[in-house]
Amino acid sequence: MHVAAGQHAYQAPPGTGIPDTQSWPALAQRQKRWAPKARTGCLTCRRRRIKCDETKPVCNRCTISANYCERYDVTHNIIAAAQASLSSPKSPLCNANDRTSSKLLYFLNVTDPGYGLNSWRPNLLKQLPQRMGYSKVLDTTVATFTSLLETLHGPSAFQQPSHRSRQLYISSLKGLQRALAAPDERYRLSTIFSASLLAQCHVWMHQNSTIACGHGQGLTHLLKVLLVQRPKDPFALGLCYAMLAEVVEQAVFNPNIQLFPWIQTLYSLPGPPLWKPSTSTATKPELTAVNLAPISMIPGLMRNPRENKHQVQSTYDYLIEVCLLVNKCVMANKECPYFDTWDFMRLNEIHGMCAGSAVVLNAFLRTFHPSNTALVGQKVVLCAQVIALAERAMHERPLCAHHVPQALLAAWCVTDGHVKARLRQLLQDYRETYAMARLVYFVASWPEAPAQIQDIPWFTMYDGRGGSHKGSGKDGPLGGTNQRLTEYCCIL
Repeated sequence: MHVAAGQHAYQAPPGTGIPDTQSWPALAQRQKRWAPKARTGCLTCRRRRIKCDETKPVCNRCTISANYCERYDVTHNIIAAAQASLSSPKSPLCNANDRTSSKLLYFLNVTDPGYGLNSWRPNLLKQLPQRMGYSKVLDTTVATFTSLLETLHGPSAFQQPSHRSRQLYISSLKGLQRALAAPDERYRLSTIFSASLLAQCHVWMHQNSTIACGHGQGLTHLLKVLLVQRPKDPFALGLCYAMLAEVVEQAVFNPNIQLFPWIQTLYSLPGPPLWKPSTSTATKPELTAVNLAPISMIPGLMRNPRENKHQVQSTYDYLIEVCLLVNKCVMANKECPYFDTWDFMRLNEIHGMCAGSAVVLNAFLRTFHPSNTALVGQKVVLCAQVIALAERAMHERPLCAHHVPQALLAAWCVTDGHVKARLRQLLQDYRETYAMARLVYFVASWPEAPAQIQDIPWFTMYDGRGGSHKGSGKDGPLGGTNQRLTEYCCIL
């Protein structure tokens, strides 16, 4: 945690081996008196008004205080790298693979919402063709991405990735590791964009949850670095918000991803519109913006609900408001000629994130207020909205419906009877497309979760000691409605 000068001294987490600043005040004072004035230290030390020892790549001051060591030259290199990637050279540095380019152009022009790249991230991916050939890691990643998409687009719907796709995926991961290890490539937009695309590829690879968490933590670091330059370019901004959606989603289930305080930097950046301005003059409900602040609080609230009852209630109220507004937009505009596929996909993405989170917060509030019948009624409405969303977004697979399984699993934990049977079928349908492990890696204290989640026959729960057991439909060692489930778990 960053502590400004004159405030309380930094206290390192136990077991880290980092001494508290209180243990060496005399040394800090002597260094401050002896040090000559200089302007070459890191920006972090300058903001803290302390003398930087100028050790590179990370100064000792930042190492001891566990702060991010931000340097002018590093920041300058990040900005220069981003600007260099934005203003591409006149001729490619290498020849882009013709097969990859052809497949990329094909998927950019596909009108099917589940495969059309222009329907998924239109402001971001439409710039890919002119960026091909200037970055080896980006070219390899695009080859992997299009190969996987081609496999999923084959005659047999949602078949497993081909052997070539898996080989390309491994090659892309190795190439990304090399790029991240090279100072002149590490923070280029092409490298960061490659990391974001590979995270999307992992959704289809059905790998284990440990790798999924590594992707999430890596994206978090790259997003934090990208925000250092406060991007204004549309491509860089689009990349920021695309990565943010992935990071927030993973933070719900991965306790190692901390969103605060760095995510507040995004609050002041210009946000991309949720959809294109409507040309209709009809008075229909339109969702103009989603407040990022309460959305970014959701992961922390899910882990510590009892300590944050007031925030749980206020965030829940906001999510309910958004869900109602989204539902009105869908019903009012489903026949509107001015609303195209991209509009509805943005609506579904917002609906999936908000409805799934609202179901979980509703469970917390029902535990806090067991006699509140209004919360029970809202639970029924939310679960019905989740089912409607899953059915509505079915045709958006595999590109755009990755937010739906999270909402389905949340609803599964709080329902029974015929509703649960329908949710079970929908979970099975979406399991054919997505690696569920990344979405259910960490389940915090949902009141009904421990017993209900084990009813899924293809569920494997890890006990935190390296062991695991299959769900059997009965209460296992983590059963019981009042027990806190904090172990890592995944769905295979």
